[in-house]
Amino acid sequence: MTSQKFHIKKLAVAMALAFSGVSYAADDANDDDTSDENVIKVTAQKRVQRIQDVPLSISAVNEQMIVDTGSEDVNDILRFAPGVEGNNIQATQPNYTIRGITTSDFGVGSDPAVAVYVDGVYVGRGAASHFNFNDVERVEVLRGPQGTLFGRNAAAGAIHLITKKPTEHSEGKTRLTLGRYNKVRLETTYNSKLKEDLYFRGSLVTNNRDGWLNNLNGGSDLYEQDSYGANLKFLADVSDDTEALFIFDYDNLDQDARQALSLNPAISPADPFGSYDTDFDSNERRELMGGSLTITTQFDNFEFTSISAYRKYSSHNFQEEDGTAQPRWYFDSDNDEDQDQISQEFRITSTGEGPLQWTTGFTYFKEDVSQASVVNVTTNTLDTFFLTSAGLSAGQVLQTPLGTGWGGFLQQNLPNELAALSAGLGIPVDQVVSVIVGANLNRPWTEITDVNSVTESFAIYGDMAYSFNEYFDVTVGGRFTYDDKDFTIFSEYQNEIILPFFGVDNVPFGLVFFDQFSPAVQQKDHWSDFSPRVVFSYKPNRDHMFYISGSEGFKSGGFNSLGLDPAFDPEEVTSYEAGYKGSFADGRFTMSLSAFDYDTDNLQIFRLSGPQGAIPTYNIRNADAEGDGYEFEFHWRVTDNLNIAGNYSHLKTEYTRYAFFPGDTNANDLTGEPLSGMPEDKYNIFVDYYIPTANGDEWRFYMDYHHVSERAHNSGLDASRIIDGYDISNVKVSWTNSEGDLTIGVFANNVFDEEYLYFIGGQAEVLDSPVSQRGEPRMFGINFTWSY
Repeated sequence: MTSQKFHIKKLAVAMALAFSGVSYAADDANDDDTSDENVIKVTAQKRVQRIQDVPLSISAVNEQMIVDTGSEDVNDILRFAPGVEGNNIQATQPNYTIRGITTSDFGVGSDPAVAVYVDGVYVGRGAASHFNFNDVERVEVLRGPQGTLFGRNAAAGAIHLITKKPTEHSEGKTRLTLGRYNKVRLETTYNSKLKEDLYFRGSLVTNNRDGWLNNLNGGSDLYEQDSYGANLKFLADVSDDTEALFIFDYDNLDQDARQALSLNPAISPADPFGSYDTDFDSNERRELMGGSLTITTQFDNFEFTSISAYRKYSSHNFQEEDGTAQPRWYFDSDNDEDQDQISQEFRITSTGEGPLQWTTGFTYFKEDVSQASVVNVTTNTLDTFFLTSAGLSAGQVLQTPLGTGWGGFLQQNLPNELAALSAGLGIPVDQVVSVIVGANLNRPWTEITDVNSVTESFAIYGDMAYSFNEYFDVTVGGRFTYDDKDFTIFSEYQNEIILPFFGVDNVPFGLVFFDQFSPAVQQKDHWSDFSPRVVFSYKPNRDHMFYISGSEGFKSGGFNSLGLDPAFDPEEVTSYEAGYKGSFADGRFTMSLSAFDYDTDNLQIFRLSGPQGAIPTYNIRNADAEGDGYEFEFHWRVTDNLNIAGNYSHLKTEYTRYAFFPGDTNANDLTGEPLSGMPEDKYNIFVDYYIPTANGDEWRFYMDYHHVSERAHNSGLDASRIIDGYDISNVKVSWTNSEGDLTIGVFANNVFDEEYLYFIGGQAEVLDSPVSQRGEPRMFGINFTWSY
């Protein structure tokens, strides 16, 4: 077999090993499966290590796995990682969950609980963390608190995307994917040596697809995609000991926002897997860009790294809230954000051969983010709210004359004013009410809250591992973090209750953002935290490792983005974990097993709430929770041509203390309930088989099966809702020519067209119109890959 064909074979073998720890490198490959070149290398501990030598729960997904699974973004990969869930139904407001810990808040007053890094740079907002994969080398998913090495807002874990660095070789690759619903995705990469000691790598990606969800009201089908991005890198060998890497990335999308369908059969089809009923064109737009400069210098016994970065984005999310085209339920939300951030990290890592290995560093982060939260309803929607809050069902509302809700509201809340008007006008109160109601129906009604948050954060950290002998290691580390936040909120009544009587002033009024903050109100607070970790590991030989660890994670405190409340406390997670990583049969079978238990103090929960008589909005309070579970991953190279891999996770969580929101009763108490969004059981199976032909071509057959059990959703008005589990299968068949420069693949995702939901609930619950959001149906297509 030629060297080139041997590399193709190695890539074929590498299909799912990203989850088990075995990967085949494109260079220096050999037949020794236990050699360093044949295992995936990760940087989870800020140094290059074999994944099987890292004493923590980590999954690493390489380029081949990304291609095999048809993954186009982070969320696509997370569905295959144990103990992890993602929801990117809307790119501008994605949500990541690790071991049940997440942040559902779309406001900028809080921070994500899962830290996302791109090429070593922290991405401060969810809206900037979801973008098309573009020349990605691997994705590392770290489960459990990562406060020591990854810092603030890594209380649940961390996700690190690493793109490919420039090399001295001139090479390129283009992949064209054509799929169902007129999908066209083009990815192209080129690498070149510009001159001595200066190298360039550039990549482009475009993705377009028509909508796949039937729109009952005509027009285009829903869930179209339209995005493009670019990534440019320059690598300079400044000296024999120093290299400088400059990266610039850009991403732009303009497409349908997430769709919602009312589950109330009185006002909509109520079939979450049928056609959707909407009365406007939703849209989400985002433009993001960033640049970073990484300088690495080698000294005799340590390496110095400096990462300087700037990132920014602007986004717009205009989406359906009521899930129906019924005019008495019209309800949409519009969210606009503008963010920019700067960050600087200095890191020193030991490189000597002694028993002590260490890392220490300093980080600085500053963010300035503004957000406008806009709610658009009509006065007829408010009439519906007055009726449903009085106990009427949606069906009863349809049978009630329009204006009845307004009439009841006025008589209940303004009895003295109505009596005075009646006396002054000389007409009965009922007639006064009728005139006012008539003047206030059929009007648009928009309410806006503007906020601005400026965060400044400093941290110093250190981590060291000491080998007492060839079997026993201990790792200790800690990070001290200081966060300072300035938060400004502004809201004023932009609507009035019209009183159509001569000499009588209209009444300024708000019902969604009930309170007004004009002039703007500024809040300020700061928090500090020390996040330690201790790990004991025992390696009887190279093939086996046992470890136990204790670690803490810290998520910064913050402020309510939709109202004026005291700052909520930081989130602190304390986790204990025991694990085993092993390799058998000369590396043909590898596995990892971990069991964990954690407690979360001041978990920042996100629920609908509001004062009596106002439309509830989303707010944040602190609660306590706990969780425990176990995770298992394996990879089995059954034969030289057949690989089987898989993983399984089991998780039990519950709230141990619940903070009541305004308007809550004991029926809303979540104590003892599971945390939102994470299934109790989740498993994946991957099968990869390839067949070399006599003329040197190769065929590959890939299949995966993905199971998610039911999960709770409890951010709405009810104590909790249960979302059914689901099963998804994906297949791919590909052919590679004997030269290894052309691959043609045919794929199908969600082969059996499984129907499943991401979400149930929403703000329109207050109108007796909870909504659902569904996952994608069967997708299939063909891709062509040229290497040159």
